[in-house]
Amino acid sequence: MIRVLLRIACLAASLAGNALAADATSGRALYERFCARCHGPNPVQFQSGANITTADVTTIRRTIAGNPAMSFLAFLTEAQLQDIVAYLNLQLGTA
Repeated sequence: MIRVLLRIACLAASLAGNALAADATSGRALYERFCARCHGPNPVQFQSGANITTADVTTIRRTIAGNPAMSFLAFLTEAQLQDIVAYLNLQLGTA
């Protein structure tokens, strides 16, 4: 029982560390490489007309899956999306 609890604690710590490890600098590079082409260089005022006030991985993943024009981005990893979210939220002032 103690081993199970220890494993759960380690897993939880690992996941928490990953959530905190988002890198806005990497997110900026990813945004510039994969997003700016369509959404424009300023993530606060998307050229596509979308007005965002906060960003999250779930919404981005859902948008990629539901928009054929964005489906080529399905390869982005969870960590890469977290980095993009960190950059977007920093730009939006919600980080």
